[in-house]
Amino acid sequence: PLLPYGRESRFWMILFPFLIPLSTAWRLARFNATPTGRPSRFFKGLPTPAQAAFWAIWLLTRPTGIWLHPFLWISQILLVCTAMVSSWPFFSLKSKQNIGLALVFLCLSAGVSLAAFFTSHAQGIALMLLLLYGLSSRVASSLYTA
Repeated sequence: PLLPYGRESRFWMILFPFLIPLSTAWRLARFNATPTGRPSRFFKGLPTPAQAAFWAIWLLTRPTGIWLHPFLWISQILLVCTAMVSSWPFFSLKSKQNIGLALVFLCLSAGVSLAAFFTSHAQGIALMLLLLYGLSSRVASSLYTA
């Protein structure tokens, strides 16, 4: 009730977060149902720990203002949930084969985070890191499958 939005907007802002555990369960069910063979360099869909890290970073930056607008709030939830249940390749940061990719991603992430932090755009760090992870994973996937 402290948010300056109408009752309907607050209703949707409360309802949409329930998609997060649903998409997490869907993603984990698909992960567990996939036959295991040799370890892959890439996950299908956003890994659950990466989704949890996104929300942890988002909350730690103490979002205010535009970041709590119903449209942006719901859009972020839909983006993360769609990324989890999609077949978009996300590289595995724990795979020994991806050490080079992980180092490049971590260096880019540190640069993006520092730039956002020092330019007073700290609330955007989580979203920028998620987009960076998704785009760099797609580029890496196309390089390794080509």
